[in-house]
Amino acid sequence: MTSRARNAGRIAEIVRHYRDHASNWSLKVLADQLRQATGAGSAQSLSAWMTGERPPSSRDHVKALRQIVGCRCPEFVDQVIDAAMPQAAPRVGTRRMPAAGSALAQLQSVSRAAVAECDLVTVGVDARPLTFSGGLYVTRKVEDLILKRLTMPSVHAVVGEAGHGKTALMWQLHRSLTDRGVTPILVPASALLAPPGHPAAATGTGAVVVTPEMIGQAAHEAARRDVRLALLVDTLDLLHTDGNFLRLVNDLLAVAFEQRIALLVTSRPLEVAGLKIDCETAAGATDSRTVHGIHLRGYEDGERASAIAAYARAFYPPHQSTEAARIITEASVRGLPIVEICRSPLALRLLFELYGTAGQMPRRDIDSIGLYEEFWLAGSKRTSRLATGGPAAST
Repeated sequence: MTSRARNAGRIAEIVRHYRDHASNWSLKVLADQLRQATGAGSAQSLSAWMTGERPPSSRDHVKALRQIVGCRCPEFVDQVIDAAMPQAAPRVGTRRMPAAGSALAQLQSVSRAAVAECDLVTVGVDARPLTFSGGLYVTRKVEDLILKRLTMPSVHAVVGEAGHGKTALMWQLHRSLTDRGVTPILVPASALLAPPGHPAAATGTGAVVVTPEMIGQAAHEAARRDVRLALLVDTLDLLHTDGNFLRLVNDLLAVAFEQRIALLVTSRPLEVAGLKIDCETAAGATDSRTVHGIHLRGYEDGERASAIAAYARAFYPPHQSTEAARIITEASVRGLPIVEICRSPLALRLLFELYGTAGQMPRRDIDSIGLYEEFWLAGSKRTSRLATGGPAAST
């Protein structure tokens, strides 16, 4: 047996040991934690590590896995990982990690922060964070179509009204693309904003402002390293408020088109008509192409049922979750006004957030206007309690 085979077997043993420490987690959840810590990792790759079929590309990933599961066993410390993976440099034929400070590395940093932020949906009972990765994400029927479009260079827009789940969809697409061996970059539109004349500035993501030039440089780097890149830009319609930002949007679309990047943006219907790709024809003239829109509407029947069940489990204890789901489902089937709430991902979440955190069953007769009024009133009461030093419990 070669030393390389022995090392692969030893690493597989180490990873299986770490997996045992987190046996109550699904492989998918463990992969999510690893991806948030390192920017890499999927259920498929973890499985390959454990079988020895494909060893990790970096021992830092294995060390991060040890930290995630909390292993302190002396026979599986970092020094053991170093001994099993002695190569300090990447092996021939493997992809090298982007250099620190490179355009691709900066974009990946922005993306990791954006993915983590998108994952947090809200805060439930007892200030417990509720996340998409924790079971709140509902698969949308349009996902497969979008993923097929993103397998080739293209520019598309997910078009939907506010509250229809565009950001949640982008979060899930990032996961799905990663599992398919693509390097997705999720960028919130806010990361593209900077004061005029300032090419870089601090943003909420903790990284420099993303520019079309940076995206172009990252595309060149990805091509050199044989990395399949997909760019996901969320809430691009926010940049339609100013002429300077419109030019930025057009530059972004043009760079993606010229560099043959798979680009997906999100926009509301009104603003998507203004998305144009300015490109040069073979004759040297400027041509303008319309961005193809893929419509995301409210929850369909199967999606709605899954969402109701997921939120009921998240906001109610087991002995009440079934009843809460039944009340909402039956009222929706009967055609009561609550059916409009159930079609909207945002409104449905607010419904559970309003009644679940208060320990109450949902009202069958509530409509969208009543929901927003009650939610606003409950928020005002909580703010008033905090201002007067009283308890901040929900009404």
